[in-house]
Amino acid sequence: MRIHLALLPLALSSVIAFSQDANLVPDDLAYTQRVMSTHHFVAQAVWQMEATRTIRFQYDHYPEPQSVERLKIEEDGVYARKKDKEWLKSEDWGETGTPVDKDKARDLDYLASFIQVPFGNGTHKDSSQGETVWKPISQDTKEGVSHFTYERTREHPLSDGTYPHYTFCRYQDESDGQLWLSSFSGRFRSATTNESMPVTIQYTFLISFPNAKVVIAPPPKPNP
Repeated sequence: MRIHLALLPLALSSVIAFSQDANLVPDDLAYTQRVMSTHHFVAQAVWQMEATRTIRFQYDHYPEPQSVERLKIEEDGVYARKKDKEWLKSEDWGETGTPVDKDKARDLDYLASFIQVPFGNGTHKDSSQGETVWKPISQDTKEGVSHFTYERTREHPLSDGTYPHYTFCRYQDESDGQLWLSSFSGRFRSATTNESMPVTIQYTFLISFPNAKVVIAPPPKPNP
């Protein structure tokens, strides 16, 4: 991609022709967080924690009044936590179940917080790269839904650097700065090996679209 940018800047820019200013991506992220705080959402994550170990899990969150979290971890099990309660190994959204030990609770807390990492400002350890820059990468529209992908890079990115990609959705004529995050791909550092390992997260929201306008619908009652 970087080679094509260097060789064909005019042709590539005409193909992308982004309709949303990249400077509005922080507004899109803030909007997504508002949706997440008031609506049931699902995040599906795949993280290669080590060269030979990959973890796959799904995180559900219902806001008030249900206020319950659920983690479905491949080759492990299903866990749930109600507001101000402890994690349970539970198949019925925390209505019943078996409490987990402290070490397991810490691991579950980590996975739950993992979903929020793409919304953080990040830490610039290498000041020579300058500030954050949101670079348009691609866009497409299918069945009335537009997808915009941006790279979260730097003013002076490393030639061999790897920077995360964020894809946002727009349904027909929704306003710029009010798109919601649909996927993230990047690299997170493993606490055990200190290596930067690949991760992808897909976000899904239960949203209705009367008259082509986004409405944050009330969350349904959770079912097992």
